[in-house]
Amino acid sequence: MGKLRWLGVGLLCLLPLMGLGNYPLHLVILCLLWGFVYTGWAVMGRLGMVSLGHGAFLGIGAYVNAVLLAQGVPFLVTLPLAGVFTALCGAAIGRPTLRMSGLYLAIATLAFGSIVGTVFQKWTAVTGGFDGFAASESNVSCTSDSSVAAGMPPVTIRAIRSGR
Repeated sequence: MGKLRWLGVGLLCLLPLMGLGNYPLHLVILCLLWGFVYTGWAVMGRLGMVSLGHGAFLGIGAYVNAVLLAQGVPFLVTLPLAGVFTALCGAAIGRPTLRMSGLYLAIATLAFGSIVGTVFQKWTAVTGGFDGFAASESNVSCTSDSSVAAGMPPVTIRAIRSGR
């Protein structure tokens, strides 16, 4: 089964080179991205915890990546930087919520998601507010690499033990 997984990861790496059109490749990337989000929820569920802040972290990473791309930073540099910044935000919110469980954890993560959403809406100079942030297509030439990044975490799920 291990070799089959790596074969799948290898096929994901080759997918952009197989001549798929932009739209089918976009759909594959979206499926892998939502699979990545589901993986986070599944890990939390296996640990018996309820977290409602996953969307906030997805948004933080997306905005950091888009803002850096708009500044002319190459995609292969922005992707890890966005991940590191999002991890730092996760550590900042994780520190006070680490001792919470049950309903208190759910409320804290819901509040965090709500605060981040409000910041995205009100900080119009950076995020564009309700209109959003438009990144030019010329800066997003390596977006298919994110499909590989989004497809990697499910490989490590079996290493996590259930329980708290």
